[in-house]
Amino acid sequence: MYRVLLVDDEENVLEILKSTIQWLELGVELLLMAQNGQHALEIMEQQRIDLLITDIEMPCLDGISLIRQVRTLYPDTRCILLTAYGVFE
Repeated sequence: MYRVLLVDDEENVLEILKSTIQWLELGVELLLMAQNGQHALEIMEQQRIDLLITDIEMPCLDGISLIRQVRTLYPDTRCILLTAYGVFE
């Protein structure tokens, strides 16, 4: 069973991801959500996370910076970046 953390500053995006994907059928036992990268790191201090799905653009700590820290602190966690932006550096 897997533990997944969804991170996005837009609550409606989190709700869409939560409700449209059949998490249980994919073997997800725990689905957590955070609205910024800093909150995500706080959750990860308390819970082992197998998959981190994060937006790129967020306040406090953006998705790329979050993934950099996760790679150092939790190297076994897999990461996926999401974005609605067509152009970014």
